Amino acid sequence: MQESAVGFFDKFASERLARDFVSTNFSGLGYKQSSMFLRDIGVARELAVIDIHIIWFLENVESMTVSNLSKKNYLLLEDYLRAFSEKIGISINALDRLIWMSVREFRKMKRNSGCGMQYALPLGG
Repeated sequence: MQESAVGFFDKFASERLARDFVSTNFSGLGYKQSSMFLRDIGVARELAVIDIHIIWFLENVESMTVSNLSKKNYLLLEDYLRAFSEKIGISINALDRLIWMSVREFRKMKRNSGCGMQYALPLGG
């Protein structure tokens, strides 16, 4: 009898270790994609999916500087989001989805309220 994917990943001591396994053993999958995969199959509930919307939030709302998304920085940002989610009493899963939806809608609203085009004005006569 074949083991299910969920059963396989349940053997890992933590969701982070399961994500490390996925990102190491499946070419092209980084932490973001590995976190999404584990969430989608129902294995992970406490892994952040850090994308451009989350980075925008961290930089523009939380005044953080995100220089790159190395594994080390990803884990630091994930720890920050986890602490933030615990502080406000929701899961990290719910928090990053809420941030993602809010930032997406905010950016869409900003685009729609403008003229939709950018003009370069001459600087001098």
